[in-house]
Amino acid sequence: MKYHYLYVLLLTTLCFVSCNKANKNKIEEPIPPKEETIDDLLRSMNTVVGHNEQDTIIGNFTGRGLDTLYVVWDSTKEDGEKWQFYAISNNKSIPKLNLWGYHSLQPKLVNEGDLDGNGTCEVGYLHTWINSQWRYYRILTLVDGEWRYLVEGDYLDTPEWFRQSGIDIAEKGPQKGEVLIHYAYEGPSEMQTERIAEIRDTIVKPIYLKIDD
Repeated sequence: MKYHYLYVLLLTTLCFVSCNKANKNKIEEPIPPKEETIDDLLRSMNTVVGHNEQDTIIGNFTGRGLDTLYVVWDSTKEDGEKWQFYAISNNKSIPKLNLWGYHSLQPKLVNEGDLDGNGTCEVGYLHTWINSQWRYYRILTLVDGEWRYLVEGDYLDTPEWFRQSGIDIAEKGPQKGEVLIHYAYEGPSEMQTERIAEIRDTIVKPIYLKIDD
């Protein structure tokens, strides 16, 4: 009987060691990465990572209290693959804002806050499209009951690598009435020895340009 117990104990120990060795030698199957769809790729191309892009935003756009802006599309107005979208509000004193984009890529809105220090929130949006890496970022503000461009310039024309950098394009400037813009520079270095791509800053003043495009 004594030897029987020793035999059982030895057999149990061998099984335990053998099982542990088998587990150590077992090769775990790698978890396959999530497959990126065409829609995922297109959305990443049409996104500024540093922005809080939303279908609906809330802000003091008129200077008289909080209102809501949300994006809708007009299926009756199209130009090939380009479709007409609008940012509209339930506040009738806020006119609809024309937005353009690819039919299955609805533009998003960004509440930029009060960039120029006049007490109202500005609105930004990036037009959406299916090719080319360049996208123009528009910053708009209400002036006398109509939407206008707060600022305009080549520095708002963004390449994809800049949009993926996590940098916010526009911020309130160091003084009231100034806007700090972060932008992408692609061109010769200061010594004219090489071509570079880097993020630069500039301070601009609002121009409140009427929209004619």
